[in-house]
Amino acid sequence: MIALDLDKLETEVREALTLRGCETISVPDQFHLTADYKGSPFLLESRAFRSERLAFARTVRVNAGASMQVFNCVLFPSDGRSIVSCEILAFQKGVHLFVLDAFGQSEHVDPAFSEMARAGRGLRKAYALDSPPEWGKNVFSPEVVIIKPPLGAALDTTLVEAFKSVLETSLDCQQESVLLDKGRRQSYLTEHAGGEPARPFLAKVAGEEWAERFISEFLFPLWLHDEEKLPIWMKSSLTGRLKSDTQRHHQSIEASALASALLEGSIRLPELHLLLSCYRIIWTALEEQFEGPENSLNSGWTSDMKKVPFLDGDLAHLKRLLSLRCEASSPALVSARSMASTLSEGDPGKLLGTLYVLEGSTLGGTILHKRICERSGITEPLRYYTPYQGREGSHWKAFCRRLDLVVVPAEDIVKGARWAFDRLHGMFEEISGVHSDALA
Repeated sequence: MIALDLDKLETEVREALTLRGCETISVPDQFHLTADYKGSPFLLESRAFRSERLAFARTVRVNAGASMQVFNCVLFPSDGRSIVSCEILAFQKGVHLFVLDAFGQSEHVDPAFSEMARAGRGLRKAYALDSPPEWGKNVFSPEVVIIKPPLGAALDTTLVEAFKSVLETSLDCQQESVLLDKGRRQSYLTEHAGGEPARPFLAKVAGEEWAERFISEFLFPLWLHDEEKLPIWMKSSLTGRLKSDTQRHHQSIEASALASALLEGSIRLPELHLLLSCYRIIWTALEEQFEGPENSLNSGWTSDMKKVPFLDGDLAHLKRLLSLRCEASSPALVSARSMASTLSEGDPGKLLGTLYVLEGSTLGGTILHKRICERSGITEPLRYYTPYQGREGSHWKAFCRRLDLVVVPAEDIVKGARWAFDRLHGMFEEISGVHSDALA
């Protein structure tokens, strides 16, 4: 019964993280363990996640049959919000230990800590709470819940619900970023890693070298406060990080009136002409940078990605249909020129981030093209929306593989992609005549 409950809890946590846009990180094989414990199979499974607001999150599930069951989860926010942690340890006769905490990484009291304190007050009425261990008195919050249920107790659903409530509060927190106290995070990591009570057991099961690496690289990743020590397995998915860390920006632009009109195929042709004119300005700046003789970013670029020739053809076709003349002073065109001017400065993060955003938009181009043509009566293909003639999926995968190889810092490219989404969102609003505040 305990094993089933913990398996279900681990699945629910994984789903909660995934549903909120967290990227699943591929954990090295050495952090999964199959061994023998008291004559029974000992299985340790590790999972890791991250997102724009989560620097790192991980779960550990140990299944040693009736002998021992463990569930452990920690969320490390990117900013100064509380580190949320939970551990459940059960032996043959029932639950032995339950720990729930929300340790602040700043002086700010965030919603997760408040929810932790509320849940703790309820649990204190039903259980006697233990004090933190001496080694961890500075790295557990004042409201930490440490419970050692009576021998033979089953897994009380109120304990699980308390953890899930704190977890969801942390994941759903929409407050502005809180300044991180790096010293508090460093103390949390080093003192927890140094005092980890499972160290002797893990060393006995898998050896001291494995135990030390597992504790300091995965359980309490010391690299979180020293990016130069970032392990290879955390560096391997730039495009995955781009997807998760720009999700809010992507959703904001998709919610705009112009994006909705494009998706429905109801965009007016003058707006479409203005949009493609803006894209031409931006792509001209990109192509000049990536095709230039001094380009050092060619691992993310190939010549078949050029879009200006397609845009020229599409714009000429629309002009013939509408006898249009674009106003040079149009706010959207002014914004496009400003964005192009910034790109022309050659900042690698902005160039690659913008390229990621614009290339990603080709994935839905075929659907947009079909709907626009059906609703507008355009008879000639709009090549900007069908640049790879049905090979958009395979081209995107190849681009992502190349992008993962660039030597530009991932954080710079993520910032560049967010910048591009923000500028394009503002441009979209100007084209549709809607003026809104900048993205948060």
